[in-house]
Amino acid sequence: MKKLLTLLTILTIGFTAAAQQTGSVSGTVTSRDGSPAAYVSVGVVGSNAGSVTSEKGHYRINKLKPGTYTVKVSAVDLTAQQKEVTIAAGQNTALDFTLDVNSAQLQEVVIRENRNRIKVDNPSQTLRLQEPLLEVPQNIQTVTAK
Repeated sequence: MKKLLTLLTILTIGFTAAAQQTGSVSGTVTSRDGSPAAYVSVGVVGSNAGSVTSEKGHYRINKLKPGTYTVKVSAVDLTAQQKEVTIAAGQNTALDFTLDVNSAQLQEVVIRENRNRIKVDNPSQTLRLQEPLLEVPQNIQTVTAK
């Protein structure tokens, strides 16, 4: 019994220590006027870690090993921004961003209609008929109750 209790204690301490080997970074992304920046891409440069801000501009990136990282925030209509952050094991680091509106980044999009003006002689590609469908003889059989 005593050996089992010792083994469980060692395993619990080991799992607790392993769980605290990572940290996280979280914060809020706002625009210059103070409104929350929703659905903005937040990523750690040089890794696959990243997140997207919520409707209220909040984000959180978990499971980062301790060390110094560069966090990049970008969106289509906002100026991209980078900041360095140091992550400690078992702790959450707060990192907020305030972004400027970047209207010069977008260019005008022109949509033109370009239809195919070729007349197709066949009323249906699958029927392969040369006559209009209303002029095609019908194959209808009348079934009576007899």
